[in-house]
Parts: sequence; C-alpha cells; structure tokens
Amino acid sequence: MQYYIYPTVAQYDQFGQLTGYYPQYLVRAYPFYPAYYLWNHHECHGGWGHEVSPEQWHNGYSGTIITDDIDTSEIERLPSFHPPTIHPPTIHPPTIHPPTIHPPTIHPPTIHPPTIHPPIPCGFTGYKTNKFDHERNVEKGGWVAAWADDIAEKDVLQGVVAAGVSVVSADPAPFLLWIKDLVNRTISSLKASAQQVFTREIRNQIEKLAADVIKQAIQGRSAREVVKTFENLRFDIKAGAIKYTGGNYVCGNLVPPHTWGMKPYIAIRIRHI
Repeated sequence: MQYYIYPTVAQYDQFGQLTGYYPQYLVRAYPFYPAYYLWNHHECHGGWGHEVSPEQWHNGYSGTIITDDIDTSEIERLPSFHPPTIHPPTIHPPTIHPPTIHPPTIHPPTIHPPTIHPPIPCGFTGYKTNKFDHERNVEKGGWVAAWADDIAEKDVLQGVVAAGVSVVSADPAPFLLWIKDLVNRTISSLKASAQQVFTREIRNQIEKLAADVIKQAIQGRSAREVVKTFENLRFDIKAGAIKYTGGNYVCGNLVPPHTWGMKPYIAIRIRHI
C-alpha cells in the first residue's frame, strides 16, 4: 500500500490562537519505516486485537494520510507546485588597475674623443753627424782602413789620442806604441798573401809617416792626410785624421752646442799582387 500525504500549514487568528490546518500539496510517502505505518500492518495482517483508528497512528505528523484508493480527480484539483526560481547574485570581480611604471630615463654622458692633430713634418729631429761621410770618402777607391777610437773635442785640445797617450808628452814612447798598434791592425785587415810584403823595414816607414801626420792633425786641430806610394811593392799607404762635427737637431734646426771630434786612421790600397 502507498500513502499520499498532504503537508499542512497551521493557521492562527489575530490573537495567536490556532484555528486549524490547511493542506499545501500532495506528497507520496513510501513505507520505509514500519513503525510509522502501523495501520498498514494492521490492515495486512488482520488487526492488532483491538480497533485503532488511522488517525491514532500519524506519529505526531500533522498531515493527512490518504490510501491508494484516493480519487484521481481529487489529486488533479491539488494546487500546482512551482519551485521558486533562484537568481544567484551576479558577481563582478573587482577590476585591478596595476600602477603604471615609468622607468627612469637614462642619459649616458656624451663622450667627446680628443682631437688628434698629426705632427706636421718639420725636418730632421735627433743627433746628426758628418763623421760617416768622411769615413766613406777615406775608404772610397779601394782603400782598406784601420780606424782609431774617436777623440773627443776636449781630448784633442789636450793632445790626447787615447787613455794615457799624448802627442805632446815629453815621453813619446806611449804615442809611438799606439801608432805601431794602429799600423799592425791595418796590415792584419789585408789578405794573408798581401801581408807578406810588409817587412819590418816597410812597417817602420809606415809608422814614421803615420806618427808625423797624426801628430800634426791633433796639434793643428784639423784634418790631415798624407799618401805614400811604394812603386816596387805595388801598394799605396795613406795616414791622417778626419775632423767631423755633430749636434742635436729639432725640425732641422741645430740646438747648441755644436760638437766636433777627430778620428785617426791608416789605410792601404793594393794595386797588384
């Protein structure tokens, strides 16, 4: 057996007194719990031994119990149930406006490279001397020369040609020994076959010639040169000293002081072997 229940609503008067109940809508109830449907049990199993009215088994429920044989027309007359329409509120999420970030403007410094002015050519700058021009003139023409060390201006004024050697000394031995060494160096620069013709007698003649002309050049503070030809031996000898100048120049202009010096030499030229 199925049941239909009319849920009812209590009605009160203006003084708060209950005046009655009225049905709302029809609900079909199923007998899940027999304790609430004892009347059904009573009808199906032949009673409980004493008569109990259905109104006594509503278990405190204020609705009306109707059996399956309810008239269909009665159900049709029940008011229609329209569940309320729920309109959820529209949620508008807040609009987030992030702050505008303005990065700082970086102004790099302006770099002005220095202006480079190339040097204007103005002539020679440095030390210049004509010594090498004089040396080439001495050796020009096939002469083989042996050169003594340079004699500075102050040494020439003192008559000094080397350390401890002077042309004005009372003892000429150091100077003559210095001349002898210069002659030997000159002859040693020749080929071995040519050196054999320079006997001791010829060497003595060359040494005397060189000592006289070099002494005169140093004492006179000027260039000197003497040439002697040995016809039978087919070679020539010349001895002397060059005088050269030099100085520091800037843009082709001499910067004082202007220096000078002397350089003795002995040269030999072989005509035929």
